Amino acid sequence: MRFCGSGTISVESIIPPERLTNPYTGKPMAHRENILKPEFGEKDLNFFVISTLPDYSIKLDGKTYKEGFTFPNFYNKVLLFSEKRGAPPMYKALTATFRRQLLFGVVNSKEEELVKQYQIEKFPSIVVEELYDPLGDKLLGKVSRHIYKGKINKDEIEKFLKPFARTKLSETDEMQLYQKLLQQKQENERKRFEWISQANITRSLMNRKGVLLACLDDSKNQMKKIIEIEKMILGLVDIYIMDASDAENAQYA
Repeated sequence: MRFCGSGTISVESIIPPERLTNPYTGKPMAHRENILKPEFGEKDLNFFVISTLPDYSIKLDGKTYKEGFTFPNFYNKVLLFSEKRGAPPMYKALTATFRRQLLFGVVNSKEEELVKQYQIEKFPSIVVEELYDPLGDKLLGKVSRHIYKGKINKDEIEKFLKPFARTKLSETDEMQLYQKLLQQKQENERKRFEWISQANITRSLMNRKGVLLACLDDSKNQMKKIIEIEKMILGLVDIYIMDASDAENAQYA
């Protein structure tokens, strides 16, 4: 907020970028600026401030929960179950306070599968899914869930969350951990199937009654589709994969 000539006030908000540095170019990311109209009232100011609060939570449904929320295991997870759409201002503030220390999600009460999975009986409810030991900097052997039972008060909720928060990561450290975890996930996915080459294909497939042979060029999306197919066929046929990007398999592929 700044004072201009003739006693008028200009209200501006500067919204920081999701990341300070572009991971591809290495250049600083630009911030956003919002300016409130000159003739504003109290309600206008309240709405303006709330609407410009940064929100680092993930809106969760069945798909985004499986694909984007369960994957990073170097954070403990915080889930808000609410009848409202999106994150309320207090929750947004918590996501900013614990950014890169906890992973935050928001689940609407209509997402019945997730509500049932977490045994939610009232709204709003806040649940911490503990899978990481921030003091020992290691994964725990099992996942524990903790439901917040105190008052809806930012300071009280912050005290509840603090023991689960890890040491704040830098952007670079977070990206490196994510890439390492992604690589491990991809390696585990490859190990789920038997990989064959053009040279041993006859011996590998001999006496097999049902076979699905997939020729891949090692694309992440292709592997994802094969895993989806595996779930659909429920073990009715054996799945073999050939690396089509390998020169020795070029003729068969």
